[in-house]
Amino acid sequence: MESQNFAELIQNGWIYHETESDRLAAELENTSCKGLTVAQISQCLQLSNHTIGEHLGDWLRARKFIQSVLEANPSSSKDSSIACHRYVAEYMSGNQNASLRVELDALSSADPVLGTYIALKSMLAAALVGSGSWDKGFEILNALNETATKHEIPNSTIRTLAITNNNVANEFLSTYSPNERQREALLECAESALVFWKMCGTWLNEERALYLLSLAHANTGDLNQSLDHAQAALRVIQSNGEEPVDEAFIRLAAAKAYLGMDDLENARNELEHSDKIAEAWSDEAIKEEYQSLRSKLAFV
Repeated sequence: MESQNFAELIQNGWIYHETESDRLAAELENTSCKGLTVAQISQCLQLSNHTIGEHLGDWLRARKFIQSVLEANPSSSKDSSIACHRYVAEYMSGNQNASLRVELDALSSADPVLGTYIALKSMLAAALVGSGSWDKGFEILNALNETATKHEIPNSTIRTLAITNNNVANEFLSTYSPNERQREALLECAESALVFWKMCGTWLNEERALYLLSLAHANTGDLNQSLDHAQAALRVIQSNGEEPVDEAFIRLAAAKAYLGMDDLENARNELEHSDKIAEAWSDEAIKEEYQSLRSKLAFV
């Protein structure tokens, strides 16, 4: 498969994987994956596990797809990054013996071992949460977060944890329930995402993690903390440059917090500011997302 076409499939697939999971699964399965690089195979398996395994709930199909990709690229089967994706599919499809063998494959070729182990288990945690077993997934992720703060691990592993905590927190937000333990898990993942992004990311990662924390606190009912994190995110942007799309959504979060605290004047100011930013956008998808959130604050 030509690298440009593959890159387009992966990039576009992430855009519609949630709303058109069946379509993307079929496209992946009908694509020739022969001759891909290790990095491309890893990208492909990440998307297939997430789409086929988590969204469609068919881990046996996800496992079968991985097998077909590796049959087309046999020399890559022992690579530790690819073995991590294989491990998740084997474990989630109920093949415990095979998952253990693949886990050993991943660790036997890893350097350092601890970093690969944390990455492998964080992928499993994300898959469990995405498949509905949020309590088990969070227990694993929480243990990994604690371990990562006590040991020196590679920057790439820290980034994996930042991404996993970010994604799991967003999963909790989209399936939010008033369960006390889930509220704690949501906040812990959002807070961990910020910690790890500050260790390995850019200021953009930091302000987006602060925005996530603002949303998390709003969902758990702590409007003061929600506003504090929204304002902190705006300060990060103002200190480093411009990011108008992020700023508009952050100001919507601030407006929501002010509104919940009956501070209509500041809520109105934030909303007017965010509306002014959004007027300049041409991307219809972003505009639609903005208006969807904006409609919930239609008090002016």
